[in-house]
Amino acid sequence: MSGRGRGRGCGSARGNQGQGGRSGQIGRGCNYSGTGGTKHKGLCVALSNNVFDYGQKGAADQMRIMWEKIVHHVGTIYGHDISNELQNKKIVLTQEPSYSQEVLDKHADRVKRKKAQYEHINDAWKIQAKSLDTLAKSGDINAVVSLAELQNKIDEATYKNSIDLPIHLDEMEKTLQDNKWQTYHERQSCLEKQRGQAFSVTRGQCMQALLDKMKHDPDWTAASVSCDPLNLCQLIEKTILAQTEDQYPFATVYEQECALCSFNQNDLSNKQWHECFNTKIDIGNAIGATQQHKVLLQHVAAKKGTTKFNDLTDSEQAVVREEAEEQYLSCVFLRQSGKQHNKLKVDLQNDFTTGDDRYPKN
Repeated sequence: MSGRGRGRGCGSARGNQGQGGRSGQIGRGCNYSGTGGTKHKGLCVALSNNVFDYGQKGAADQMRIMWEKIVHHVGTIYGHDISNELQNKKIVLTQEPSYSQEVLDKHADRVKRKKAQYEHINDAWKIQAKSLDTLAKSGDINAVVSLAELQNKIDEATYKNSIDLPIHLDEMEKTLQDNKWQTYHERQSCLEKQRGQAFSVTRGQCMQALLDKMKHDPDWTAASVSCDPLNLCQLIEKTILAQTEDQYPFATVYEQECALCSFNQNDLSNKQWHECFNTKIDIGNAIGATQQHKVLLQHVAAKKGTTKFNDLTDSEQAVVREEAEEQYLSCVFLRQSGKQHNKLKVDLQNDFTTGDDRYPKN
């Protein structure tokens, strides 16, 4: 984590590189503080001064680091399932127990025999029904009654044959299957409990300023009632990333662009660089800043075989805008990556010069 703190200090939000407001956040994974040097503390003793804050420069970076710490803490205390859910920010879907292949094979044989037996008797009944029908038409009253009874029997057999045959288990197989279901239900119940615990931990690390802001959001009631940590995480992200309503918008966009263009990989690992860079992009998206330029829109449109961007339909323009912005950000990501990627940068430039565009598109 110390390497990450040094790397991120060189690319702080709003472009304040290592200046006063950020000097207290070097290594802020465990020493984050708010304004005035006052250390903020959450309710979880193990997480100490690691909190979600609002209105502070670097709050977005701190939010990402804080979430990683919550994932680690919750996973260590409560288990793998909830840790996996928080890490991937996707609901863990536990697969219901299935039967063994041996049981399924035996069941398939029973179904096959049942079908064959039905077809055998049904074919015989059809012959018998045809014979009784001939007699009934000749005036044989007993044949009429017998035909009706046979038709009812055929109808009942057809109905029973349409019903799926239940899987039969011997005593040992039944015990094993019951144990699987018991484990499944216990796991589901445990995960549901862990979600509530993770929600409490996350909420307890939210500073009052952030809580007050979130409570004014239309999604607050649903998030708080659900006790779902992922819903709360989404609301925290939305609130922190959009904390610009009290700032001059032109200055906000300018500072965001400065922060993005002055942020370099330095000592960050590739994984850390990718995560941190995308945090910068998320901040820009939250405030509505875009990276679309006329020359780039025209370039992407030309690649698609269109002479002019303005000649495209609205839906086509939307696609070009998205691709142009993504490619531009990919270029920034590459250009500002570490020295270890210099050869790659030179190779890509040389290839482009010879007409071979190998630059990343996303």
